[in-house]
Amino acid sequence: MPQQNQPDAPEPSIDDLAREYGPEHPRVIAARLDEADDIGEAGDPARAAALYEQLIADCTRIGGPDHQVTLVARNDHANWVGKSGDEARAAALFAALATDMRRVYGPDDPNTLAVRAGAGGWHLRAGQTRQAAQAYGELVPALVRALGDDDPQVLDARSALAAALRDQDRLAEAVEVYEQLLPAQLRVLGADSPLLMATRETYAAVLGRLGRADAALQVYQGLAADEVRLRGPHEPETMTVRHELAYWLLRTGHLDDAIAAFGAVAGDREQTLGQDHPDTLTSLEWLGQAYALADRAAETADVYARVVAARTQASGPDEPETLRCRSVLAVWRLLAGQTRQGLDELERLIADDDRVFGPDDPQTLRDRYNHAYQLGYHGEQNRAKDLFETLIADQSRLFGPTDPSTLLSRHEYARLVGALGDRAQAILLMEAVLADKEQALGSDDESTAATRSQLEALRAGEPQG
Repeated sequence: MPQQNQPDAPEPSIDDLAREYGPEHPRVIAARLDEADDIGEAGDPARAAALYEQLIADCTRIGGPDHQVTLVARNDHANWVGKSGDEARAAALFAALATDMRRVYGPDDPNTLAVRAGAGGWHLRAGQTRQAAQAYGELVPALVRALGDDDPQVLDARSALAAALRDQDRLAEAVEVYEQLLPAQLRVLGADSPLLMATRETYAAVLGRLGRADAALQVYQGLAADEVRLRGPHEPETMTVRHELAYWLLRTGHLDDAIAAFGAVAGDREQTLGQDHPDTLTSLEWLGQAYALADRAAETADVYARVVAARTQASGPDEPETLRCRSVLAVWRLLAGQTRQGLDELERLIADDDRVFGPDDPQTLRDRYNHAYQLGYHGEQNRAKDLFETLIADQSRLFGPTDPSTLLSRHEYARLVGALGDRAQAILLMEAVLADKEQALGSDDESTAATRSQLEALRAGEPQG
């Protein structure tokens, strides 16, 4: 008769094994190691770390501190400590283990190299970028000697070294590492590898931070073309790269190209992500800034009107970013010749600032300054003068009479007094502003020079606008 399948016998428990073989038997130790790992992988890394701590003590007592099982237990213990949230302690444990591994196995043994990589990795996760850079800086040459330039472990270590240098703002050194890493990734992974694409993006960003704007632009141009080819223009990562390309076009003076690029990515983000998505709003605001740099006031106002509408819909009219964008919109409406709309928006905005932030908040005071200045510029000089008088009193109370913001308002107030016909009083006021600016800001400051020039014009009897 055919044999029926018998159920598998249950695995013996650790207690059963200990009774059969004794608590120090290798099978018992191996079972305890497996149990600790199972507990960690089930979501309790802190308990796994505690079990490993006891295992290390037992393994050291049974086999000695340099026994292979003791060293393996220390490695796994350090990992579970890190995974439980104590990254700095994990890094210290790995660093101590690496010292012992060098002594026992030598500096270039594969196991030693793996532990040294663990130390660098946990230093990096702990934010200890100086220690990470040192660990990886010493590890990379050892890995290259043992494995060659193109081994995946070498690529990973170079990438981590570059990240550590970047996070320390050692940007020139980071660029050197990226320029060693990129050709190796190209050889090993191929031109279309997502990992290579990510490295190219980070490399471009570091070039930009280093001040090499033209080089950053060149990398972003190639990367954007490849992202579009591989993923399509509307994939979120592609749109991120396209946005960065637009930014570096702007930074390198390609204003028309930047406007076109920001417009395209803003439109695609709006279509794909929604008009009130943070990425859409970021691209729209940069489009507005590009138009502003091109002195295209009407287009700038139109873009900020879209931003304000989207922010209002997403977060409400009283959200701080909405209020900030309303302030920008009002100024650009004025510059675009939409005088009544701009002035009315500033007046409404001040009331909302006062309600949301309070009367003494810097945002409220900035918008009050803009409102008073624009009223004076657009012919309502008496009202502007009165508003500046009240603003100066509040700024002096909050910041003192020689704070730069107070001095700016005092300058405008003196100019308006002159424009309204009281030249003698305006000269006295402007002389006081100049004396305070020279003391507070210095004689060569641009703001001081502007006040000096205005005072000379008043003394010469020139018309004040």
